[in-house]
Order: sequence, then C-alpha cells, then structure tokens
Amino acid sequence: MIDPIAHLSALSEKLEANEARKEYTRLKPALRDLYVSDRAAFAIAAELVKKKLRIGRRDLEVGLKPLVGDEEKKDSKPLPLARFSELIDLVEEEGEVRFLIRSDNGKEALRTEAQWEIDGQVYIPPTSALIPWLLPRAEHVRAAYATDDPAKLYVDLVAYHKSISELPREAHHKLLAAFDFHTYTLDFPGVTHSPELVFDAVAERGKSRTGKALTHVAMRGLRTETLREANIFRWSEDLGATIFFDVLNLWKKAEREKSEDILLNRLREEPRRRACSTRRKAGLRTPAILTSSAPPLSLLTSPSIGSWTPVV
Repeated sequence: MIDPIAHLSALSEKLEANEARKEYTRLKPALRDLYVSDRAAFAIAAELVKKKLRIGRRDLEVGLKPLVGDEEKKDSKPLPLARFSELIDLVEEEGEVRFLIRSDNGKEALRTEAQWEIDGQVYIPPTSALIPWLLPRAEHVRAAYATDDPAKLYVDLVAYHKSISELPREAHHKLLAAFDFHTYTLDFPGVTHSPELVFDAVAERGKSRTGKALTHVAMRGLRTETLREANIFRWSEDLGATIFFDVLNLWKKAEREKSEDILLNRLREEPRRRACSTRRKAGLRTPAILTSSAPPLSLLTSPSIGSWTPVV
C-alpha cells in the first residue's frame, strides 16, 4: 500500500497536468483509506495534494466521498427489503422467508435467495412476524409457474368470484378477476398508478365477504379495520400490499384517525421514499379495496374504478 504523505512529499511541484492526473488516480485508494482512518494525517496529505497536484481540499473530498460511501455499504448490516425489480415475491421455503427471483428479463429459471445485493448494499427479506399475510410456498409457486395458463387462470378467477358473491352484472366479476391480475403487475414499467375498488352498501350485503375473497388471491392481500397513518405507509410503501379497508363508516373513522389526507392522496400524491423500500416506484400507489355502510365521500370515490353493491 502506498504511503500517500511520503509519496506526495517526493513528487516534484512542477508536474504536467496529465502526470498530476495519473498520480491522483494512483493515490485515490490510499487517500480514501486515510480519510476514513486518520483525519489529521489526511489534512497533511490534502495540503500536499493541493501543492503538488493542484487539487484543492474541497474538490479532493468530493472525489473521495463516493468511494467512502461504497466502503460503508460493504461494511453495513443487511437491511430488510420487500420490493425490488428482480423480485417476484416473498415466499416461504423450509420455514424461512426467501426472495423468489427471476432475473435477466425472465430468461433465468426461478430461484430463491436468502439475501440480495443492490448497489453494494445487502438486503434480506423481512421476518415473518412483520408480514401480515400468508406467504406462498416456494414449491407451489414453481409448480404453478411451470404449468398454469393465464387464460385458464382468468376463467378460474371469474368463477371463483361468482362462487363468493353475487354482483350486479357479469362484467363486475370479470373486473374483479382483472383486478386480481393487476395486483401482480406493479413492477412493470408501464404501471404508474393503481385503482381503488369501492363497495358501498348497507350492512349485511356481502361487502366484507367480497373484499376478503379478493385478498385471498391478490398479491400480498391483507384485510384491516385500522386507518392509522403509520400502518398504511408501512403496508403500502415498505411491503407493497393490496389493502382491504373493511370499515363500517370509512370517512367517519378516517376523520377520527386523522388519516383523511392519506386516503385522498393515495393516487394523487408523489410517492414518498422510506428506508425499507428502494423499489423503483415505491409509494402509496398500491391496490386498495374500500367498504363502507355509509355513503362514500365523492372525493374518495373519484379515483376509484367504481362503487357498487354486492349481494349475498
């Protein structure tokens, strides 16, 4: 390893510009290490760099900090992550949460990974205690991937929804099946928004039953009665869940929880970035299903696909 102070001290003060650049390139790793380990010694080296290579300290530090950041990433602890472009889904394998990966634009076979590296940072799946839905089993996903036909799956989903609830028209069952498919496409480059489904009816008309049926087949579907802001952000941004808000009076509860803006801005606001979510389009734009026994607020239903009454 080069001693940067000794090396710089031995250099001439009359180096040509191209020679100075070569010396700087040669010394950068050693200067980076000195910057991290001994700031006092680095200050001496920085003065010599300014004198011999004609690079000021501010410019020197700007050039070194990206290298320092890379080293810090390599030494940092693995972080939990549930969303990134190569990920198909989180799965359960031998009792552990794993990443199910399909790389190289689908040319590689499915495989599971215990960790994944992005830009030098190592990520691991969230623990099962933090995942509020039933994880698919890796071997079942592989089998379905090898044998299932999308057209047949669509027909099966339409039949599934018909068996659960009676809706006004055949088109509504087809819409639910299309919504099921949509929840699995959020990583596609062309998908920039996700709709809301609103079930509006008096009590005992099958709203909850229809919503639960959706969560059983949608990607990362979960049912909740809470409208707390922290939960909504974690489920939407960090976990990319399809959320079924099963609430008696949706807007009244939103006002009580002071989460009106969160519901209104799910499809209008630019996504907010959080530490656990580095996905390309992380944010609140994840699928949602809403129910209410009171008439829904017009502002809330305006970004939805539609509002109708299921009948059991």
